[in-house]
Amino acid sequence: MSMRCAVAALAILACAAPVMATWNGQWDCSWKGVPSSGTSDLDVKFNFASLSAPNGHLANSYLGGVGLNQNYTYQFSFCHTLSNDAVPSMCAATSTGPRPDPASPHNKHTQPAAAFQYDPETGGKCHRLGGMTESTRTISYIDESDPVKGIQIQFTGGDEGDTSCRDSDNNPIARSMTVQLPCGDRSINTEFYVVEGHDGNKANCGYTLNFGANHAGCPVTCGISDQKICGGHGYCAVDTDAKQPQCFCNEGFSGDACQSAKVANEDMDGSGSSCDGTCVALIFVFLFLLVGFAGVLLVLWRVRKLENVDKNFRQLQEDFDIDQAGPVDVRGSLN
Repeated sequence: MSMRCAVAALAILACAAPVMATWNGQWDCSWKGVPSSGTSDLDVKFNFASLSAPNGHLANSYLGGVGLNQNYTYQFSFCHTLSNDAVPSMCAATSTGPRPDPASPHNKHTQPAAAFQYDPETGGKCHRLGGMTESTRTISYIDESDPVKGIQIQFTGGDEGDTSCRDSDNNPIARSMTVQLPCGDRSINTEFYVVEGHDGNKANCGYTLNFGANHAGCPVTCGISDQKICGGHGYCAVDTDAKQPQCFCNEGFSGDACQSAKVANEDMDGSGSSCDGTCVALIFVFLFLLVGFAGVLLVLWRVRKLENVDKNFRQLQEDFDIDQAGPVDVRGSLN
């Protein structure tokens, strides 16, 4: 009987359905660019972990913005949902279950989210803009033809059902938010303008925020030095040979972030560009010919010197022969 029980227990364990892991509200803070038009063969990676903050980031809309009739504050996080301690009480999650009754006036979600829109003045109106499940955050290039321009992070699946978010056929639209991260050197500023999207005369409740130029929007292969992209001594662009973005350094600088100053050798034509292997070889050939020419001149000089010595020697010998012969008697006989 005990053997039968053991076999039965093993059968039950083998046939048991696997337990699905529950999403913990955390996304990866890095992204590998998805191949698209003009970038299909490129290896492009981004890392925006530096923008991860427990309480997220704040941005303010302003009166007079397109489609806005009041001020709103936007609170969002790039890598995780925001906890109740991070958001105003009117935005706090009341449960982790599904949405409330779809027939309710605003059909608000009740679980944690990564992006919120609320009215800080009245304290009674808060909308979730998305980012409540793992699939409600997507990342793409700002410009699909040029990955160096930066990335944009979109949160979808937000609150829907209220009368202000309708398409042209008056169907409800879920709120969403897109945060753009252009590649650049400007420091983070929390005072941003949010532009509300439109569909005809109806607001589609799709909000776009330009986070301002930031290193987090730059490919990781373009290095940072002295808190500047490419050290401020070059620019980030796609290297078509290496198939990835990299720093193209100004004259006199080198390195992954153009952080190393170097002495530029003058070319033979005086153009000022650095000397490569061919240039070095030409210099050695020139020096070899110069030494050879100097050797020829030295030999000619020594030959000429020997000729002068020989000439002087012959002259001395002639003078010696004359002295040995003595004076010549030129007197004649008088007899």
